[in-house]
Formats: sequence, C-alpha cells, structure tokens
Amino acid sequence: MNLFSIFSLLLFVPAVVLSFYIPGFVILNLLKVKFEKFEYTLLSLLIGLSFFLLTTYCFAWLSIEKAEYLLLIGFLIVYCNTNKLIFNN
Repeated sequence: MNLFSIFSLLLFVPAVVLSFYIPGFVILNLLKVKFEKFEYTLLSLLIGLSFFLLTTYCFAWLSIEKAEYLLLIGFLIVYCNTNKLIFNN
C-alpha cells in the first residue's frame, strides 16, 4: 500500500461520515426512533446515502448542484447542536 492509497483512505472516511452518516443521524433523530447502537449506525448510513442520492439528483435536475454543500453544512450544524458539540445552551 503506497502513500497515496493511505491518503485517499484518510480522506474517504470523513467524506462518508459527513455526506452519509450525519444526515442520516439527523433524519433518524427527527423521526424519534430508538434502536440499538449498531442498528442506529447502519440505518444512519443507509438513510443518509439514500437522502444524499435523492437530493443530488434533484439538485442536478434543477441545475443547482452547489446547494448540496449548503445542505451538508446545515446537517453538520444540526448534528453539532444535537450532540452539544458547539452550542451549549
């Protein structure tokens, strides 16, 4: 395994977490469903992937591809607020 492969892996993992896991986690929190830790993680990834694909398709169809970044930033802010990572109210 060369250095480029390791670097690519180190970039891929945060990209998956930001693009799939966090939106899925926020959506599951909005639905107020309770599962075990493993099930919650797996469902967060699957729902986040589905949501990402749906929104990417819709934004591409509407020719506003950059809106996906704003949506991901919004999900990140809600995630950090939910887990009390930024705003300690």
